[in-house]
Amino acid sequence: MLGLRDYVEAAVAERRSCPRHDLASLIGNAKIDGQEIPHYEMISYFYLMLTGGHDTVALALAGGLHALLTYPDQFVRLRERPELLDCAIDEMFRWTTPLRHFMRTARQDTEVGGQQIRAGEALALFFASANRDESVFADAGTFRVDRSPNPHIAFGHGPHFCMGYQLARMEIRALFLELLQRVEHVELAGEVRRAQSTFITGIISLPVRFKFR
Repeated sequence: MLGLRDYVEAAVAERRSCPRHDLASLIGNAKIDGQEIPHYEMISYFYLMLTGGHDTVALALAGGLHALLTYPDQFVRLRERPELLDCAIDEMFRWTTPLRHFMRTARQDTEVGGQQIRAGEALALFFASANRDESVFADAGTFRVDRSPNPHIAFGHGPHFCMGYQLARMEIRALFLELLQRVEHVELAGEVRRAQSTFITGIISLPVRFKFR
């Protein structure tokens, strides 16, 4: 985190002296009601973008490829119909669900799914459970590159929907566009290792062997 802070501060200093048409310039020179954003908040914006574009995306990338290797018929289908890639990416998000849970405190009495919840009670949303809900997803335990609609909540829902969603899609699309075009065959070449964390989940090591066209 200290290394990220030093990197961000140097980038902001450069963008303030010589602004560009990029996100670093926008955040570094931003003002609210004529006042510069407080330093801590400015750094936090960069942290959100940098971590949001790395940890969860890397887990979704590895998990998505592993799913295609686990369901080789879906890999063939995606190769034959590359126009399904956007659907496949959302299925990768649903299938991997890199974020385990969020905790929140109810501000008022309410009811969710027939369960009474009182103001002040703590709630946990387990994203993977929601994304395998058989009342929402037909054949929820199967990876399908053509799944549509796909109302997964891997990035949340509503006004606090994760701002990294489009960045994650861009990164994953870039990798798999190249992979589908350039690779003839992919197979596992070692032990798959998963993250040991109470907050994130997914594959952190996926040894594979490629045969290029």
